[in-house]
Amino acid sequence: MKRILKTKEDRRTTTERILDCLQDGTETSFEIFRICFPFPLSTYEVVRQIIAGKRPEYFDQRWSEIYRDKKRFQRLMSKLKNDGLIEKTAQGDRVLWQITQKGIRKKERAKFNLSNLSYYLQQTGKKKTKSIIIASYDIPESLQRERKWLREVFKLLDFEMVHKSVWVGQTIIPEFILKEFSRRKILNHIQIFEISKRGTLEELILKN
Repeated sequence: MKRILKTKEDRRTTTERILDCLQDGTETSFEIFRICFPFPLSTYEVVRQIIAGKRPEYFDQRWSEIYRDKKRFQRLMSKLKNDGLIEKTAQGDRVLWQITQKGIRKKERAKFNLSNLSYYLQQTGKKKTKSIIIASYDIPESLQRERKWLREVFKLLDFEMVHKSVWVGQTIIPEFILKEFSRRKILNHIQIFEISKRGTLEELILKN
């Protein structure tokens, strides 16, 4: 089981963390709960018993907090199921959850919210190149919202604006972001160049 804990850069909602977890494979309710509501190892057996609907053999000072989180977790899982984002299956006497195609589509869209994109770039890593990458765009006024989004994406990729609608950096633009450009119908309005000599870049900037 891949463990997805919330970090400083992780601004995903609990729903998004559940969908991420389930895209890695089917999980039991306890495993999903443990990822979304991490507790000290000493309390895991208490969590397991509460999730199973049993009275724990012992209580620690956080048992009531765990119980409240369990109720919130159950309501959220029920909502995700009713919305068609996850589904429940049986494997012997085990009840497992898995993500649906609708859930995968929702997860992919959520990835590109600016509040989340920093986290996903951190997870995948920003690959650098020794070359200079120049990105320029001429996006129609009707897509103004996408233009503002694009500027923030270039900032997250450590690009710098050198001229109006011209950005320069050395981070390779990931394929999943290029696909998002296409989904947002702005790919045809963006030109991306890669040059190996910095002097050529200086000449290009001066010409502009």
